[in-house]
Amino acid sequence: MATYTINIDERTKEGRGIMAYLREKGLIPQSKPNGIEATRQAISELQQGKVTRCKTFDEYLKSVR
Repeated sequence: MATYTINIDERTKEGRGIMAYLREKGLIPQSKPNGIEATRQAISELQQGKVTRCKTFDEYLKSVR
């Protein structure tokens, strides 16, 4: 079986269509969330108060243990 490498520009309408088709057929994995989603989750946790605040690194080490 041969392996082919192709470059698809996802910024074009045709490229997005091809990528959607290939993902639908299971030929390529779904795109993974980028760092933006992780940042949004971290900000959400901060707003909900799910954080530990420490003034020094030693305080942080004590809170982790």
